[in-house]
Amino acid sequence: MHDHDLTGKTAIVTGGAGGTGVAICLALARCGADIVIAQRSKTGVDALTERIEELGSQAAYVETDLANDEDIVALVEATNERFGGPNIVVNNAVDPSKEPAATMSREYIDRTLAVNLVAPFRLAQEAYPHMLESGYGRIVYIGAIQAHSPWKGSATYAMAKAGLEGLVRSLTLEWADTNEADITANTLHVGEYRKGFERDESKPLEEQYGHVPPEEDADALTLVGRWGRTRDIANAVAFLASPASAFITGQSINCDGGRLISRKPAPQSHL
Repeated sequence: MHDHDLTGKTAIVTGGAGGTGVAICLALARCGADIVIAQRSKTGVDALTERIEELGSQAAYVETDLANDEDIVALVEATNERFGGPNIVVNNAVDPSKEPAATMSREYIDRTLAVNLVAPFRLAQEAYPHMLESGYGRIVYIGAIQAHSPWKGSATYAMAKAGLEGLVRSLTLEWADTNEADITANTLHVGEYRKGFERDESKPLEEQYGHVPPEEDADALTLVGRWGRTRDIANAVAFLASPASAFITGQSINCDGGRLISRKPAPQSHL
């Protein structure tokens, strides 16, 4: 067994059938994990499930509204009934909507924080007993560099992503102090990236992403000379979900191609 092998492990991926979620689910499936796709809509689930099964893993869909605590509890229960409990939780789903800070309603604040911060905490709480029982746990939060460099209109989004940093430190402080289980939690702050989706059913699903025109990459604000791809995020998640990452916990890792230190001005659309 190599140190990226996830055979026998089960991963919950929220927002799993969206562009980034698809890449994450397939990266984990290629490592041998079974996948539970958790999201409100079933859009894209069938094609993703088929591809996961082609890779030799199993997949299940659980309709989940992350703003509803009962759905979070039911998600973990359904995962346990189908696969025996989650070993890996990837919090990928997000509410990225924007509202000016001066006029943001309490209802809007509560909803966006519920999805972007509270739900990731609650899902970790529900999954933790199963991780402890199995002796293995990996919690990966998909953060954003907006936690450190926010956009106008995204106060609650930036607040939630910054909050994930404190959350992983707290969880690892409490949950790593045991000899009974190998449990880690980390946040992966992603920068701007392009999904580059190109529907071509003659190709495997993962090969339909990442087709970004050279002229678009030429305007990239990163230090690596291109925009990120969903596979960049997925590969980092697969590593953090694997035994290979056992010595990394409580960390906030930037997966942004050097965007935060590039000093290039942000596009006008984000100002």
